[in-house]
Amino acid sequence: MNADDGIDDCAAPLQRRRGKPWVAPGRGRDKGGTSGMHAVLTTKLSSPQFRVAQQVKLAALNLICSLPDDILIYLFRFLEVPQIISLRKTSRKLQDISRLRIIWVNALTDRILPPCYPFPLDFPLDNVSSSVLESSVRRAYLLGKQWFSEKPFSCDVLYDFDATKGTPITDVRFIPGYDGTWIITVSKSIWSVMTVWELRGTSRSATKRFEWSQRDSLLQSFVLNDEGAAEATLAIAVVREGHSYIDIMSLSTDSGFHSLTIVESTLSPVYLHGDIIVLSNSSDSTLVMNWKTGQSALLVSSSHATATGLSLNNKCIQILFTAEAILVVRARGLTIFQILTRFIDPSSPSSRPHPSERNALHILIRPEADDPWATHTDYELQLFTLHPDSPSPSPSSSHFPPPYTSLPILTASVSTIRGALRYGDLHFAVTL
Repeated sequence: MNADDGIDDCAAPLQRRRGKPWVAPGRGRDKGGTSGMHAVLTTKLSSPQFRVAQQVKLAALNLICSLPDDILIYLFRFLEVPQIISLRKTSRKLQDISRLRIIWVNALTDRILPPCYPFPLDFPLDNVSSSVLESSVRRAYLLGKQWFSEKPFSCDVLYDFDATKGTPITDVRFIPGYDGTWIITVSKSIWSVMTVWELRGTSRSATKRFEWSQRDSLLQSFVLNDEGAAEATLAIAVVREGHSYIDIMSLSTDSGFHSLTIVESTLSPVYLHGDIIVLSNSSDSTLVMNWKTGQSALLVSSSHATATGLSLNNKCIQILFTAEAILVVRARGLTIFQILTRFIDPSSPSSRPHPSERNALHILIRPEADDPWATHTDYELQLFTLHPDSPSPSPSSSHFPPPYTSLPILTASVSTIRGALRYGDLHFAVTL
């Protein structure tokens, strides 16, 4: 094929205007009228080898673009994520194909999920746009490659801003449902201030969107709703003039924070998903409640006390809901409660699987010693496996027994060679 004939719009980005070789930006010309760089490029671009290579590239690109769309979509399945991005830059048609939703659904199922790259299990795949799906897949691919790489890597500073003008920040969280562009910061001085920031655009500075603060009020703790589309965005525990309460709030993109309801309680919020909120104290009580209907259940764990009878700090670290159990993770123990029927989503057919489908729980724990002088050999990660009990009903009843009644089995442990782990929130994880 002649490079001058038969070139359609598909190969347009690769064409070079004849007789006008490229000149590097900012390069001036010398007194002779042609810079040294210009002369070298002119020689290279006019060489027979370069022209033949360009003809081959253009012919191959035209051949690819002439294929039916369904064939191109199939061929994209053989490409890694960076190759998809590179191929879209070669022509307008391939760019349009690469932005189709099916391309990134295939990339998710073929390139992200099989190697277990980090991707949220509750990602609303059916409800997000193609651009959001592409962004999430590309982010997961980058994180996965960096995680498994043996070479050190550095992170770019994307945003750098003064959020409180000198007041210490106690918490920074990403707000679910905003594609990683909204964060919330909490600062505490005379009273507490909660601020929402938007991270967008090419500027390295964030934009303040909303701020919440009440005179003579101290924000004890807060929890964000991990369901981004839920009505309630967060719940905060507030102490004001000796009065403790839980304020469940929504967040509007137009007007900011709005109080939905007040729960009179001295407990602290530790979990919020949809309409279900879990409150807990620092000893043994956990309250599971539907904040809309008012239905609630009190879960009481085993208490811990010293030889002198003094209660030890046993704060709640994490709450996890499985298909048939509620796991309450505290600083000094793990308690498993059978799932409460009234807190199961009746619209979800898979919310309560058949007992024969029960899976083992794999529990990763980082225990901490009370001894502050413990050496680094005392710090380790421990993996436990909790096997489900027999799904057979008891002879005297048609009801199935609780899913987990046996003790977890220690299956592996590894010492942390760098001593104490300073990230205080890395305590517990569960996989099915």
